[in-house]
Amino acid sequence: MAVRTSPAGEHALPGWVRTREGTDPGTVHLTVIDPSAVTAAAARQCCEHLARAGYHLAITNAMGPRDAEALLGAGFAVRERLDLLARSLDAVPAPTGRSHRARRLGPIVALDQLAFAERGFDRAALLDARDATPAARLRVCGRPAEPTGYAITGVAGWRAYVQRLAVDPDARRQGTARTLLFDGLHWARRRGARTAVVNTHADNTPARALYESAGFVALPDGLHVLERAL
Repeated sequence: MAVRTSPAGEHALPGWVRTREGTDPGTVHLTVIDPSAVTAAAARQCCEHLARAGYHLAITNAMGPRDAEALLGAGFAVRERLDLLARSLDAVPAPTGRSHRARRLGPIVALDQLAFAERGFDRAALLDARDATPAARLRVCGRPAEPTGYAITGVAGWRAYVQRLAVDPDARRQGTARTLLFDGLHWARRRGARTAVVNTHADNTPARALYESAGFVALPDGLHVLERAL
């Protein structure tokens, strides 16, 4: 359930953060939507509000090292490290397969959890990824009730974001991921994006190989997912 104010009622959360309850009891996921507005004091106060609301653990979205500084100063620690890759959209290969618009979220959530196991999205996380940018494209391959893959691509200004890309483990190495990836990049280019970025867990070797084969290059600074006991 996505919440914009603390369940404690009178304690409104600041405008720089969006929250949703985690699947684990007592866990709350934070999406920092305006890192420039965050101070260590504000982050500590936000954590106090969440603790009074009954949460025990806060986990952030992936953030760059500079954007994470205030939260680290408020007692957050690095939970996960992600590789960050980028490529120009000057020339994008055409998709070799076909994708179609997603009409049902339930099968996509099931596919994501199958593809990513303990890192899989629930419905709220999927909607967060779709709504994280002003414009987004959600496409699937396979039958609507049993998709073999899906991708969310977002655009904000001149930058495109590969927000999520998942393929059924039994359908991998059949071109599905490349079809979805290049479909999203073509769409982003038509909307005016000039570069695209994607992040992946440092231990996800197959994903890293896919993106590098598609022209993405690793950037020097990766991203951090932070956590803090409340």
